[in-house]
Amino acid sequence: MKLSFNDKCWVVANIKRVLAPPSAILLFAVFYSAEQAKKELNTHNIFGFWSILILIIMGLIAIKYAYQIAKFASANFDQVVSRRTKWKSSNVELHEMKYRFVLETFGWALFSLFTPLFSIVWFVIYIVKF
Repeated sequence: MKLSFNDKCWVVANIKRVLAPPSAILLFAVFYSAEQAKKELNTHNIFGFWSILILIIMGLIAIKYAYQIAKFASANFDQVVSRRTKWKSSNVELHEMKYRFVLETFGWALFSLFTPLFSIVWFVIYIVKF
């Protein structure tokens, strides 16, 4: 399914409402299973060298795509901001708003992309250990 330009702008503008909640649920599931693993295994060495390497690679991939999403947000900031905000705000305020929006979008995109990848690696390791 291909998204239209307006749909992409809407998803980027509402990334913390659309993509972050499922990622947060996965993260809480990982924390819960981590507590269970500590109780059952009595060890803190769940991740091995390869798991850490996979997480670093997945983190770099997530950073790459989060950067692309933030770049899209920067290029299409005018589509997200209302006309009223453009008229009532000074250029300096709009400039600050744009970069705050881009950094926030980058952060939420990184969280929303890396958390599922981290959860998958965690659950594979957790299942393999038992």
